[in-house]
Amino acid sequence: MKTLKPSIIIALRALRRKKLQTALTIVGITVGVATVLTMIALGAGAESSIEDQVRAAGMNMIVVTAGNYKTKTDDQGGAVEEQGRLVNLNYFIPAVYAGALMGEPRLYRRGWGRMYNRSPFIAVFHPEDDPMEKHDHPTASQRLGDMEAGLGAAATLTSGDADAIRRIKGVQYVSEGIHSNVHITADAKRWFTRLHGDDVSLPMIRRAWIFEHGRFFSRREESNGAQVAVLGSVAAEKLFGSENPVGKKISIWKQPFEVVGVV
Repeated sequence: MKTLKPSIIIALRALRRKKLQTALTIVGITVGVATVLTMIALGAGAESSIEDQVRAAGMNMIVVTAGNYKTKTDDQGGAVEEQGRLVNLNYFIPAVYAGALMGEPRLYRRGWGRMYNRSPFIAVFHPEDDPMEKHDHPTASQRLGDMEAGLGAAATLTSGDADAIRRIKGVQYVSEGIHSNVHITADAKRWFTRLHGDDVSLPMIRRAWIFEHGRFFSRREESNGAQVAVLGSVAAEKLFGSENPVGKKISIWKQPFEVVGVV
């Protein structure tokens, strides 16, 4: 202790004599330590954010969707790669091909000038629009919100399939539902978003969900077919701004729904 005290006194005297150097050293050490702590905090925050996103998506979750995928065969009815082709609305030479009414635009020649189309309007024909075609699944006009029929979307899954999945050993929760793109209106505001029709088990699967307002719909509301809805934070902000939308009414397909929660 006797040898340590003189050393401390000498060090303090040296620091007093070189005040500028001492101040710069202290500032440098402070900035360096603060930088290291900030980088560690940012790294920990990013790691926590990624973990939350993974938990929200479901680390051990499997999504099962219906499909009617087809491969090209010699049969024209299976050549679905022609769907979505653009044809002229007013001037086309019709022909049945790939189960759809298709056609090439008629071109007109003005004198010795270039070939041109007389109408700028176009339309898209889908193979499932052919009334003479037979299908083993609901067609595009029969499916709820299916605008890409033939590309894997179909309404072939049933509640019985969900019950069969529930009976599989190791499966904890099953949430069955449908989805579609819809316009939601609230008073004079309108928002185009994705609609998910699920059951009450969904929050048990999406465990990282945090409800900003309200709650998820209950088993009783599901059984009674109550017209209630849970909004996402973006849709809630677009329709109601910063106010709490719980208890307010929205319109989906011209049907009123009561908002019970915001997630």
